[in-house]
Amino acid sequence: MAKHIAVLGVTATLLVNWLSNEAKAWLPWCARRFFDISVRLLPASRRERYSEEWRGHIESFPGTGLASAQFLLAAFEIRGLLMKDVFLRRWIHYRTHAVWIGFLVYCWLNVQLSRIFGSQKPSTREPSVENSNLVIAALLILIMFVLMEQSSKKQSAIAV
Repeated sequence: MAKHIAVLGVTATLLVNWLSNEAKAWLPWCARRFFDISVRLLPASRRERYSEEWRGHIESFPGTGLASAQFLLAAFEIRGLLMKDVFLRRWIHYRTHAVWIGFLVYCWLNVQLSRIFGSQKPSTREPSVENSNLVIAALLILIMFVLMEQSSKKQSAIAV
């Protein structure tokens, strides 16, 4: 029984030694692959800068082959932040168009309702009420545009 345990121990030692040597041999290849993939994930405008920076990091700390796996996470984070900025710009553009379309539809309906129902207006509503509704709508839209501009400036200041 002791002979079997000794043989098993020697075999396990040789196997662990062989596996560790194989892992050490594959680490530079893995590091290059992680590095290449992470650089390809970045936008084209930023690839050169981060490539130089990350390559310098790998060369300054030799023996940290798997440290380049962290570059994958960094590339995904950078890409996410840039996509967030693009999404935010599109959303602001969409909101602006939606507000304009809403205002135009409101004005068009205000004019068309009087044509549909004739020139006689209901006795409970006065012409000044309709005009004041238009003025209030225009003021609200103006306020919304000012707020959207301020929020977009804040977001662009945060992104920079």
